[in-house]
Amino acid sequence: MYYLEDLLVPWVTIFSFVLFLIAIISYNRTRNKRLIFVTSAFALFLIKGILLTIGLYFPSILSVHEDPLILIIDIVLLLALYFGILRKDARNDAQA
Repeated sequence: MYYLEDLLVPWVTIFSFVLFLIAIISYNRTRNKRLIFVTSAFALFLIKGILLTIGLYFPSILSVHEDPLILIIDIVLLLALYFGILRKDARNDAQA
């Protein structure tokens, strides 16, 4: 089961980083206050991913183990958060 963890931990970290960057760029373009909360959520996922990655590759520094099911749930949460914001922004753009 560790091989799945070896794949999912870096993937969640990279995916969180990309979504965090997209949220920062979106906030800088629109100055929409609600994007501050989204950016914060992605930042928290990124911090969690960084800590898990450190624990995975350097267990002497930080011993952290995450169940692969929890990592898959994290991915689903990240996608839901991203697409929920994307969908709501698309509706607001169409109304404007």
